Formats: sequence, structure tokens, C-alpha cells
Amino acid sequence: MTGSTTLHDDLRAIFRSEPAALANPFPVWNRLRDEHAVLRLDEALLVGRHALVGSLMRDVRFLSNSKGRGSQFEAIRARLGGEDRIALDEVTAFEANYVSRNNGEAHARLRRIAQRAFHPQRVAALKERIRWHMDDLMAETALQDGFDLKALAYRLPLRVIGELLEIDAGDLEQIHAWSDAVGRNRGGTDTPALLAAHRALREFRSYTEGLVARNRRRGVQGDGSIVDLLIGAEQEERLSAVELTAMFVILLFAGHETTTNLIASGIHQLLVSGEWNRLVAAPEAIPTTVEEMIRTVTPVQFAGRVASEDIEVAEEMVPAGTTLYLILAAANRDPAVFQEPDRMDVMRKDVRGHLAFGHGPHLCIGLQLARLEAATVLEELVSRHPSLGLAEGDLRWGGHAMLRGLVELPVRFAAPAEHA
Repeated sequence: MTGSTTLHDDLRAIFRSEPAALANPFPVWNRLRDEHAVLRLDEALLVGRHALVGSLMRDVRFLSNSKGRGSQFEAIRARLGGEDRIALDEVTAFEANYVSRNNGEAHARLRRIAQRAFHPQRVAALKERIRWHMDDLMAETALQDGFDLKALAYRLPLRVIGELLEIDAGDLEQIHAWSDAVGRNRGGTDTPALLAAHRALREFRSYTEGLVARNRRRGVQGDGSIVDLLIGAEQEERLSAVELTAMFVILLFAGHETTTNLIASGIHQLLVSGEWNRLVAAPEAIPTTVEEMIRTVTPVQFAGRVASEDIEVAEEMVPAGTTLYLILAAANRDPAVFQEPDRMDVMRKDVRGHLAFGHGPHLCIGLQLARLEAATVLEELVSRHPSLGLAEGDLRWGGHAMLRGLVELPVRFAAPAEHA
């Protein structure tokens, strides 16, 4: 991104998931927010101001982007043909069963079930188990000078959600591989990524159907587990068979992918900003630091919505069926809400105003678990390795515009005098 490119050029580079654009999209998101209340980019409208993003997320007339709705989806589908279009349709049809992709009564029904699985008391009770997994993972690094923190960042939440859903530990790496392939899909704009996601989702779904079948045969055990809760919901006809399978898939996927990026990218920000040293000196700031990591990283960079009717937004008429991208990463650095918004500050007073977990009816169900996992990682690293630093070498960014993340994060336990 250079001074010779237009804002539209820079935005398209992000949405094409070009590595250079993913490395630091925030100046572009900031420019979008500062210059435009609403900006049209090809078939979608982009919104980045905190107040407007929050308002639109609360407004139930803007539907969660699902089930083949919206101007952006229709344009992508029209450009595809044959096998590619079939793949898009099949991926979309299955993902339409996710709680996050539903609206109205269907969303409320699915959300009630999922919320019981992640009730705050249930999550709080996981603290010691999460710490045990963290200790076990750190033991593997005991004789090393450093390690890939990205690997830890995905293995910890993957272990935790896998244990909650009673997954065999030997299956977790395959689940991570499927999740990675599904997560690389950019809504059909990258055909190889779409086809890879289609294959992965088909295998992921088949695996999960087998898992569900085994749990059905076992029956409800009355042990209060999440698996018991989900199987019971199907037996009581509050979940269909495909919804039950989709619930397992999305919990396994969302239960570790976004937290992985939060932990790895957040600790990277702490190290490059120098805030790691402030945190080491004041570990009581870990809860605030977690929120600041969430704000500055914004693991899910934007949320899609579709206008269900003609609606005026910031003095612009938005026709029914229009896709809107609510740029959470821009809203979370809005100077109207946050002082010095581009600066990471582990003592920040206004941090709870961020929108990284969404807002309104689609507020993230797993937010408490993500916070707890990130806090546990910080507690252990601050205690064990206060001199943590980045290893030498360039870092690579991957994923895509919505779910950007580091490919790896090599760290060393004795920090060099300087790091970039």
C-alpha cells in the first residue's frame, strides 16, 4: 500500500487477502472510517465508525449474512460455474445452520442452547483445567531457548474445546487442519480456497456425524456435560440432526480459530509495542491487557450483514438485499471513543468500549472462554518468562481479510536488546 494507490485499491488488496495488506490493514481501515460514514466497494457497503457499527449491529433489520443472501454473495455466485458454484452452494447451505448465520426465532432458539453450553459459571469452572493444559504445553519447551508461540496459541484452545466436546486427543490435529482450510475460504472469491474448504468441510461434517452418532447411542448421561446438553436438545426436538452436527462443527472451529489469532497476534503486539515490560511490572493489569489485545487485534476484522428492507444509513438509502461489512477493526480504533487508539496500552481505561465480540443479538457466545484462555496464557508467560522476546526474522501473515493471523510467532525466552 503506497501513497499512489487509492482507498478503493487498498481496500481491495485487503479483501483479496494479499499478504502485504494483511500485515497491517489498520491504516486503511482507519482511513475508511475517518473519510466515509458509508463507502461502496464493488457490491458491498463498508461502515467503520464505532457509533454507526454498534447501531447497525443492534438493528434486527440487518440480517446476519447467511443462506445465500445479499448483493455480495449473489455477485460472487454469478461469477462461478459448474463445480465451483456447486461447492459454494453446498458450503453455504451447511453453514446456514450455524447459530451465527441465523436470525429471528431460529437464531434465538439456537442461541439459547449454545449459551447454556457456555454459561459463565461453566466457563469459570474451567480455569484450573485450562491452566493444566497450559502447564503441559509449556513443559514441552522446558529445555528450549524459545518456541513457536503460534503453535501454543492454537493448541491450547483446541485442547480445551476438544475436551469439552469429548473429542479424542488424537483427532485434534486433523480438526485443526480442517478448520484451517475452512477458515481460508474467502466466501468463494478464491476458487482454490473454496474447493479446499468444500473438501475439508465435507470431511469435517462426516467426522462430526460419526461423533454425534456415537453420542446418540450412548444417550443422555445426566452428567451436565456440553455433549449431554446438545444430544438432549436433539432428543427434545429443539435441534434438528443437521443443526446438531453444525453446532459441533462451529463450536470446534470457532472455539479455537479466533482465540488462536487473539493470543498470537495480541502477544506480538505486546512485544513490538514495549507494553510487555509494563505488563510484567504490573501483572494485575492482565484482565485489562486481554481487553486491549482484543481491541487492537480484533480477531474477526469485520461482520457481514444484509439489509432486509430499504433502510436509510447515515443519510444514504440502502436497498433491501444490500450486503454491508461492519468493519470492527476500524470501530475499535475510532478516536471518537478511544484516546490514542492506535497505541496499545495495557492500562487503558476506556478499553471495554470495543466491539470485537460484536454487539446486540449476535454478541459472541464464547467471549468469556476466549478471555479466560488468553488471561491464562498471559499469567503463565509473565510468571515463567518475563524476558520473553521476539526471535530474529521476518514474520508472515496469513488467513484472509476477516480472519487474519500470524503463520508462526517464534519467540525466545531471553529477549535480545532490541527487536523490530
